[in-house]
Amino acid sequence: MHFEWSDTCLRITRVSSQSGMLTPMVRLLRSLDAVPRVFEGALVTPDFQVRLAH
Repeated sequence: MHFEWSDTCLRITRVSSQSGMLTPMVRLLRSLDAVPRVFEGALVTPDFQVRLAH
């Protein structure tokens, strides 16, 4: 979790977090090589970014 403080506004102006599913997927699939195949054509990336459907 990352909090961004604004000295101008004197308050938090942004909160962000980053998470990923690479490690859980490697544990589930038991192979790092298998992970890219799982995400081919998926609507979500291993770092939880949403891809728009074409």
